[in-house]
Amino acid sequence: MRADMVFGVTKTTIEFYQKNFGARYPFSKLDHVMCPDYKFGAMENVGCITYSDSKFFHSKNLSVPDLTWVVVVI
Repeated sequence: MRADMVFGVTKTTIEFYQKNFGARYPFSKLDHVMCPDYKFGAMENVGCITYSDSKFFHSKNLSVPDLTWVVVVI
């Protein structure tokens, strides 16, 4: 998984919601944290999304379902 993809999806998603809901993202940043052996897969918190590193780094070429999961979580 490439960091530029994670950050690109994040930027596009925030811009989409700001445009369609007319409200700016209320925080100064959004952190992405890859956690080894994280049993939950992912968790969205205010200003921070945590991920299981196994979902991102076990394959250079993600399957369509895995890629879809990544985009939905972000």
